[in-house]
Amino acid sequence: MTKTARFGVLALTGLIGAWLGVATAQAEDASKADIEALKKSLAKYEDYTAAIRDLYLSTVGCVYFTGEKIPGTMDYPKGAMG
Repeated sequence: MTKTARFGVLALTGLIGAWLGVATAQAEDASKADIEALKKSLAKYEDYTAAIRDLYLSTVGCVYFTGEKIPGTMDYPKGAMG
């Protein structure tokens, strides 16, 4: 390979690397902006009464499971889920 060809390959590699770095930085900024917008929109739900009023109900809770076997269902041993 000639010196000119090597220089061209190195220059092209450098340009592609710089372009990818800029694209990644822009994507990270967009992601951060999206996350901040989401946090801002959900901030009102820090007050649980506002969340309930808007019918935003938590799916986290205690579930009692006796462990009895029911025919035709999957067998989950006690403590296997959650």
